Amino acid sequence: MMDNRYNPQHWKMGFFYVNPKDPLLVVPKLNGLGWTLNFGHKALSRYALILLVLLVIYVAVRYYYTG
Repeated sequence: MMDNRYNPQHWKMGFFYVNPKDPLLVVPKLNGLGWTLNFGHKALSRYALILLVLLVIYVAVRYYYTG
């Protein structure tokens, strides 16, 4: 699986890693400096949805109490 991470087909625009068959949520960047998210992982969509809902709640509460 490690060699498959460096396949250019899985890298969109050079920095978005999208591979639903890779079990890792966080993978090393293509250039080797740092880490990036696997945008093809099923769990990432759940985490993004939870984060979006929390952000909307935060903005609504802030607007309600300051407005």
